[in-house]
Amino acid sequence: MRERQRSARISIGPVKATKTSDALADALREQILTGGYDEGAALPSERDIVDETGLGRGSVREALRVLEVEGLIRTKTGRHGGAFTTRPDESGLSRFVSLFVRGRSVPIRALLEARTTIEPNLAYLAAVNHTAADAAALNEACAAMEAATDGIAFGRLNVAWHYCVANASHNELLVAFLLSISSAIAESSDAHARMFDADFAEIRGAVVRAHRGVTDAVVRGQPDAAKRRMERHLTAYADTIAGTEPGEDQR
Repeated sequence: MRERQRSARISIGPVKATKTSDALADALREQILTGGYDEGAALPSERDIVDETGLGRGSVREALRVLEVEGLIRTKTGRHGGAFTTRPDESGLSRFVSLFVRGRSVPIRALLEARTTIEPNLAYLAAVNHTAADAAALNEACAAMEAATDGIAFGRLNVAWHYCVANASHNELLVAFLLSISSAIAESSDAHARMFDADFAEIRGAVVRAHRGVTDAVVRGQPDAAKRRMERHLTAYADTIAGTEPGEDQR
C-alpha cells in the first residue's frame, strides 16, 4: 500500500511555476472582463501596482503590454497618462486572423469560402433581427451605390453596404468574424481593388441588383430569401476573384 502511494506521488512530475507577469495579467484581465473596472477607467499606476503586489516593475510592465495587445487597455503618455481600460473590438481579431492567414499561407480560395459560409447567415439573421434604423441604413446604402459615378467610390460603398447587412444581424461575434475575414481578403488579394478601380460598367448593374434583392428580403423579413440571394451574390463574387488569382486551384 505504501509503495503504491509513493509511486503515485512520484508520477506527478515537475510542476512549472507561473510567470509573475502572467499571474498579474490574469488577475487584471479577470477584473476588467467581469466589470471590476468601467470602460475608460484608469488602472493604478505602475508604481502603485508594484507596491501593492510586491512584483518587480519589469513584471508589471510586461503584464500591461499583454493586456494592451489583447485590446483590454490602452496606454497614454504624458502628464495625464497611464493605462486605461477599453472594450475589445474587431480590430484585435482582425489582427490575429491576418497573422494566422499569413503564417499558415491560407489561400484566397479558403478565405472566400469562409466568407461565403458566414455572410449569407448574417443576411438571414438581419431579416429576423433588423430594426427600423437598420432598414433605413440598408436602403440608404443601396441608394448611395446606385448614385456612385466612379469605381473607387462604388467599391467603398459596396463594403459599407455589406457592413450594414452584418450589423443588422445584431450578432456581434459573427460580425467580428466577417470583418476579420474581409480584411484578410483585402490584404491577400488585389483582385477586389481591380474590380472597382477600372471601368465597372459591366459589374455595376449586377452588383446593384444583387444588393437591392438582398436588401428587399431583409427589410420585408424574409430570411430564407435574404440568405439565398446573398449566397448567390457572394458565389459569383468568389468565382470572379478566385479566377483572377495566380496559382489558385481552379476547381
